[in-house]
Amino acid sequence: MPLIDLSAKELLSFQGRTPRPADFDAFWEEGIACVEAMVDAPRLQPVELGVPGVSCFDLTFTGVGRPRL
Repeated sequence: MPLIDLSAKELLSFQGRTPRPADFDAFWEEGIACVEAMVDAPRLQPVELGVPGVSCFDLTFTGVGRPRL
């Protein structure tokens, strides 16, 4: 378990130590627009496991863009 050196009140307002990138808002606006423009909705297909009381599904979805490394 990590050591926490801030109080609960301080943790609620903690913003981190890494500066916010200049293109932060543009990055997320573009990403949200890509998701909203998607035609294919995520699909859930039931998968039979043969285990009583257990439900399993295969989730298929289309990703957007490329990861930024």
